[in-house]
Amino acid sequence: MTEKVVPTTRELQHMDFGSSDTVQLIRQAQAADEADRKLTIIQAFRKYKKAVFWSSLLSTALIMEGRTLQTLVV
Repeated sequence: MTEKVVPTTRELQHMDFGSSDTVQLIRQAQAADEADRKLTIIQAFRKYKKAVFWSSLLSTALIMEGRTLQTLVV
């Protein structure tokens, strides 16, 4: 699944596409995106340890909160 990021008109007004720095930044972002898409699940877990940890923690907290509310209603 490919997602497109569409900048707003205001954001586009402030960008200088003629600048070599901007072009370099865009190329680096495209290369990083391509590299991330090629990661296996294990490689992604290793690369993004903190993100996986916090996502798991918050998901567990939400599940437990829902469980608590369910037991109060029943």
